[in-house]
This record gives sequence, C-alpha cells and structure tokens, in this order.
Amino acid sequence: IALDNQMTNIRMVTGATNEEAKQLLKTFQGLAKETSSTTSEIAKSGEVWLRQGHSIADTNTLIETSAVLSKVAFMESAKSAELLTSAINGYKIEAQDAMSVVDKMSAIDVNAATGTDELAEALQQTSASAQLAGLSLDKTLAYIATISEVTRQSGATIGQSLKTVFARINQVKLGKLVDDDT
Repeated sequence: IALDNQMTNIRMVTGATNEEAKQLLKTFQGLAKETSSTTSEIAKSGEVWLRQGHSIADTNTLIETSAVLSKVAFMESAKSAELLTSAINGYKIEAQDAMSVVDKMSAIDVNAATGTDELAEALQQTSASAQLAGLSLDKTLAYIATISEVTRQSGATIGQSLKTVFARINQVKLGKLVDDDT
C-alpha cells in the first residue's frame, strides 16, 4: 500500500501515465536491488528528487547517491536525499558529481571523530552561505569535522553556528557591516 501511494505521488509530480509509472517502478526495483534497499525507500527518495524538477536520468543517479549516503550514515533514504539536496544545490553540483560529496563525507568519517550523518546535517545548514563566503566544499567539510571533533556538538548546531559566521563574512565582503559607534 505504501509503495502504491508513493507511486501515485510520483505520477502526480511527473504527470506520468500508468505505463510510464510501471517502467519507473521497474527502474526503482532495480536500484533497490543494487543498493540493498527496499523499493519503497527508493521510491521515497525518487519523489524527493523528482519534486525538485530533476529529470528521470538525474533522479536515478541521485537516488543511487542518496541510497549510498543512507547506508553509510545509517539514515532513511528520503532523509539522505533531503540532506544531500542542500549540498548539491548550495555548491551547484551536478547530479553525476553528487557521489563525490558522499565520498568526501565518508572519507572524513573514517579519519575523524565525526560521523557522516553529522557532516551531512551541518552541511545542510551551511552549504549555501559557505559557498557565498567563498569556501570550497572541502574546506567547509574540514571546518565542520574539526568543530565536531572538538565540541561534539550536533551537526545541526554546528551548521547553524557556521551559517552565522559565514553570513558575517558575507556582510564584511559586501561592506554591509555597520560600526556600532556610528
């Protein structure tokens, strides 16, 4: 029933016919098998990506990427799709390059006292402001990992803090910082 509801939602989002939805379901079943996920998980992730206006081809790539993130970060596939959305949109990363974000977070997870889930949550909060401040994805992830290792704060807390710092940097860059004495 849940899968049927998911496919109905996808049909509404895409305007697909019954036949096109059946083909998409077969694709989702194949992706589920490849990623050791359920078809329902893949369909939920697919809905997230399709609602953002991605093509079917890009959606399939992004589903696979978010499925990998969900496995390494121990989270639901739809949640990983939401977290990954911020990073790829903030840094304007193409669908075919999205796996590099997961690879970078996984590498940091292995080498630092922080988890992929924490990195993804913090990146969700900071990616757009960090990119505007001129920080690369690599530097942003390094800052997040270092702060996480030292403070052991949650990814969301770290992300909010860095977002504030990056907003200040952007204000200074734009000359909009007002001197309190004037």
